[in-house]
Amino acid sequence: MPLNRKKFFEIIEKNKGFLKNLGVISIGIFGYVDKEENTKKSDYDIYDILVKFKKEKRSFKKFITLCDFLENI
Repeated sequence: MPLNRKKFFEIIEKNKGFLKNLGVISIGIFGYVDKEENTKKSDYDIYDILVKFKKEKRSFKKFITLCDFLENI
């Protein structure tokens, strides 16, 4: 079953502390998943995600850690 908007934000909420430690200020989705127009035929292996980090906490390592986390949702 493709990931939907509600499930995405449930996972984000459950991992709020982890994301905060990475320096994430905000995270959101847009495109098919946000509009809930994704289907089994959609390219649902790729999500349109926008993330904002605290400037002083930005690093490549934290970015990759976030990518790994999001990849496993």
